[in-house]
Amino acid sequence: MAGFTSLLKSLRHAERQLEKQLEGIRRAIASLEFGGAVSPGMPGGKRGRLRAQGSATRRAISARGRKAMSDARQARRARLKGDKKRK
Repeated sequence: MAGFTSLLKSLRHAERQLEKQLEGIRRAIASLEFGGAVSPGMPGGKRGRLRAQGSATRRAISARGRKAMSDARQARRARLKGDKKRK
């Protein structure tokens, strides 16, 4: 009886894996029908209408974070521009 239980457990595991693969294929087909660029392995899309139930949403960047990135970008550009003038 233990062998039967083990077999049943492995078949249910395989069924769950196949359902996940099928869901990815369905998302890919849906994205192609709607003209979106969603990878089959990625849940959801830019518009969110194809987003899988319970998946994480994109995080917003705080104003402080955007300013830090902007300052770093300006510093890199200034450093590159300064190096070019010296040559």
